[in-house]
Amino acid sequence: MGSFHSGAGGSFHGNLEFLPGKGVGLSGDCYPDLAIGTLPHLYIYNADNPPEGTIAKRRSYATLVDHMQTVMTGGGLYDELAELERYLEEYEKAKIADPARAHTLEHLIIEEIKKTNLDKQIPVEGGHDNFAAIAEKAHAVLSTIRNTQIQDGQHIFGEIPEGERRVEFINSILRFDAGEKVSLRRAVAGLMNLELAELLADQGRFSTRYGKLPFTG
Repeated sequence: MGSFHSGAGGSFHGNLEFLPGKGVGLSGDCYPDLAIGTLPHLYIYNADNPPEGTIAKRRSYATLVDHMQTVMTGGGLYDELAELERYLEEYEKAKIADPARAHTLEHLIIEEIKKTNLDKQIPVEGGHDNFAAIAEKAHAVLSTIRNTQIQDGQHIFGEIPEGERRVEFINSILRFDAGEKVSLRRAVAGLMNLELAELLADQGRFSTRYGKLPFTG
């Protein structure tokens, strides 16, 4: 019967590969060698962190069996945060077409910022006299919250994500350039005649053409 160990990207290890002895080329006097003997050692490990798995290979004769990363998904906006975003988008459209409605929305936006406890990040002092800065900061904060990647449960060993979880998993990979300046976000931004670098640099802006906050999802 073989030895079975699961490692999770640096957050969990067995102690076998860290016992006293040489770093590589272990001898019969080294503790990992003494402990494992001729027992097969299967080491289930996160595929995104092979260097740490190498320690187990070199010091405890492990055979690495990689598993997928946990599915990541966008944090998104919900409840009061979604309501605040809706007010902000309506305000950006109304401030030119309907100043009276825009003024009403200023009150609603400030009230919603306080309700969501975002006034700790978005100073609302000055109210209407400083509302342009308040709106810009609110856009930036909501954009950051919406696009933050969070874990969607745990990966089940041997199973591939299905349905929406698979879509989210693929999107979480393709959204990054990986040093090649090619990503799903960059491609979609290009189709909209937008520059991804500019959108990421200033997430407080609002697109009047598309009626949305900056495209950084």
